[in-house]
Amino acid sequence: MKHSCRSLIGALTAVTLMGLVSPAAMADEPAPSPSDDVVAEQPTDPPAATPAETPAADSSAPPATNAPSAAPAETQPTTAPDPTADPSNKPSDPPAEPKREWREENGKQYFYENGVKKTDTWITWNNLKYYFGTDGALKTETWLHQGDNWYYVDYYGAAMTGRREVDGVDYFFDSDGVMQANRWIEQDGGSFYVQSSGAVATNTWLHLGDKWFYVDAKGIRAVGLVKVGTGWYHFSDDGVMSTGWKQIDGSWYYLGDSGAMATGWQQIGGTWYYLGDSGAMATGWQQIGGTWYYFDGSGAMATGWQQIGGSWYYLGDSGAMATSWQQIGGSWYLFSKHGSMATGWQQIGGSWYYLGDSGAMATGWQQIGGTWYYFDGSGAMATGWQQIGGSWYLFSKHGSMATGWQQIGGSWYYLGDSGAMATGWQQIGGTWYYFDGSGAMATKKWIEGTFYVDDSGAMLVSTTRTIDGWNYTFDGNGRWITVNNGGYSCPAWAPIKGNASSKIYHRPGNQSYDITKPEACFSTGTQAEAAGYHAAKR
Repeated sequence: MKHSCRSLIGALTAVTLMGLVSPAAMADEPAPSPSDDVVAEQPTDPPAATPAETPAADSSAPPATNAPSAAPAETQPTTAPDPTADPSNKPSDPPAEPKREWREENGKQYFYENGVKKTDTWITWNNLKYYFGTDGALKTETWLHQGDNWYYVDYYGAAMTGRREVDGVDYFFDSDGVMQANRWIEQDGGSFYVQSSGAVATNTWLHLGDKWFYVDAKGIRAVGLVKVGTGWYHFSDDGVMSTGWKQIDGSWYYLGDSGAMATGWQQIGGTWYYLGDSGAMATGWQQIGGTWYYFDGSGAMATGWQQIGGSWYYLGDSGAMATSWQQIGGSWYLFSKHGSMATGWQQIGGSWYYLGDSGAMATGWQQIGGTWYYFDGSGAMATGWQQIGGSWYLFSKHGSMATGWQQIGGSWYYLGDSGAMATGWQQIGGTWYYFDGSGAMATKKWIEGTFYVDDSGAMLVSTTRTIDGWNYTFDGNGRWITVNNGGYSCPAWAPIKGNASSKIYHRPGNQSYDITKPEACFSTGTQAEAAGYHAAKR
């Protein structure tokens, strides 16, 4: 506390007599375009004035010499007795009004009622609200957050009401001191808006619901034709920004989705219009930038295909003769610098494109001259590896789709008749090969722990090979049988023995395990059962 108990109590009385402090001028804020979607959102953080911290003292607060008396006079009860009460039960004396008083203790202000210190509660004194914390001390110059409500108590501890300035920012508090947010406030014949932070909006666009508003430097809502930044806007009597066509003083004007008055070329509802420097819509013949255009009575510009001198031209959405790339009716077309429509192969900017007899640019798969090509969404011809529809394809530098065996970077790949890159097991020319997820052919490795592909990539079938010191015999399906130089053991990584004649498998520790000759070895019982073997009885 900056003042003694006597000063503060006197000041509190002064606050009651003097009323609320007038707000200071509102802070300027930059004015975003409505397209920036400036929206007043629900508050998730403390107000802009950083309620968690104690703001600087309010220089506009009343002087400390006007505080309330430390010993307020008691008033008599004003409530009349209940006329229906039983006279026999009438108390001998009316209940005494509680004794309420301010006290200074250790430089802080406290409030007592009948000798009991008030804590964590609001107290109304001389029509002003004061808050005392959990320790009973009066809160001053700080934000208070209680439930869903924010309050601000001034230098003297009184809850602010009305439009008030806190740390250079204007807020609005209702008669109970509750900070208002996300609503319009009508005051002194004007309307201003308090945002989710509680701050009064100034010099900014407001997007409320599906409507746009603008508030000036004082926070007052704009109406009529108003210049904002470099553009002109129109606002209805209730402040809502106008959009679309609007007739003003006998001429038609167009206010875009942003609300800004349009000038020059404008495409509206699929139709082109020309709006002069004043914004007024053009009609009839108009020469614009050295080119002639025609606008009907509604202002719509004439467009469409035109065949001139044996060549096709397009007078596009701008009405001017089309050149270069143009998207028309969902397809892309290419026009020379003279405006004539192109067909066939065209190289542009290092990429190749194909334009059919109609002139429409090719996209996706196209068979041209008996060869398959692929053109991406931009129309550019594909080369190299391309992932299309979940499969990989290889195209030459000339764009032709590759098929069959292809060696790339030291690895072999196989591309089927459709051009799709092979993965997993593939039977090619009567031989099984395995291709990993990248499409590269596997060599000299075990596949699925059961099959082996040699250095050519071919799966071993109906043969015996020594691999890593073990003799493996592969059946006609490529499954292996191990014989360890005539012994009776399986490798440590596949210890389960399978007897082919009985179709019984033995786990280590089973009866007869040591005398069972392994025609097949498995790493797991599940693997053995998948091969048609059954577990031995214990």
